[in-house]
Amino acid sequence: MIDPKQIPLEPANELEGVMIQVAAGTREEADFFARLWESELLVPQEGEAGDELRELPAEPGAEVALPILRAHGRRTVPVYSSEQQMLKRAPREWSSFLRLGMPALQQMLAGSDACLFFNPRGDLSTMLDPLQVAALPDHRPPAERVPGDATVRTLEPGELPQEVLAPVREFWARRPAIRAAYAAELDERLTVGLVLDPGASPAEMMVAADTELTRPGIPPFSMMVIDDAEPGRLGAKMLEGRPIYER
Repeated sequence: MIDPKQIPLEPANELEGVMIQVAAGTREEADFFARLWESELLVPQEGEAGDELRELPAEPGAEVALPILRAHGRRTVPVYSSEQQMLKRAPREWSSFLRLGMPALQQMLAGSDACLFFNPRGDLSTMLDPLQVAALPDHRPPAERVPGDATVRTLEPGELPQEVLAPVREFWARRPAIRAAYAAELDERLTVGLVLDPGASPAEMMVAADTELTRPGIPPFSMMVIDDAEPGRLGAKMLEGRPIYER
């Protein structure tokens, strides 16, 4: 996640403190995602180069331009964890910045293929891909991280509880990009896996699922997008069973 060799001596805020502890192995990565959700990040804005870094007011309802940076073969949105980090490494044309909370950034990135790039070229540099951004604040781990000793059981279409089946049917009925859906129990926790058409955005689908399927009356369950090319252990197991939905 973070190169321990790049750890600065003093963190500028709680987020950087957690990032340093994660890099040093004294905190879990989940602590970073929890702290990130509660943090404000600095989003650089282009302008004339100046001697001082200027903070711009974030006007309610105003349009915000997210800068795009090509890095590691990906389109990324650069953000900084503190003014100190931005002053160290940001190009001079990024002469000002806005402070935005992580929930606002998540909403702005919904449906985008851009990663969130923390402190590019600087200390405490790390990157979140679109699925990781969409999964905040709880941060569901990707399918390939299912522990080897976990019990996975595929579910037949008739095994889903009606209070789950009814809302997920409504969900995919409104989204023609969903090609199929499967279900399984991972250590007795219900998980629904979606197979999407090529070009459909997994991040956008996950944000929509979080919004529409997390509400009173629907029992808690996990949802994931199954990657056809690299489905991971859980996704591959689901694909062995009968789909609970096919278009």
